[in-house]
Amino acid sequence: MNDPKTCDCGFPARILTSTTPKNPGRHFMVCNEKWLDVEPAQMPVMEVAERMKVELVALKTEVKKVKEDIEQMKKEKYSDAIAMKEKIYKFTIGFLF
Repeated sequence: MNDPKTCDCGFPARILTSTTPKNPGRHFMVCNEKWLDVEPAQMPVMEVAERMKVELVALKTEVKKVKEDIEQMKKEKYSDAIAMKEKIYKFTIGFLF
């Protein structure tokens, strides 16, 4: 959204859309960084599509991080299992001899 609007201070401002993961698709004025909560029904179709695209990118980023975290946990769990096997093996060998 790049429509010129008038800010509360009286100067022209543009409405932009946030692309941050914290506020994906949220609209704000550039003049004083005031957040504008605009309902999708009030926005043209292309703006709704752009907002959905921003939200999709944020969700994909979050899913990617969760997958990476899961892989890291699997590696740590596998590493712990190998360490436990080695301890049991050493204990058994020490006990037998």
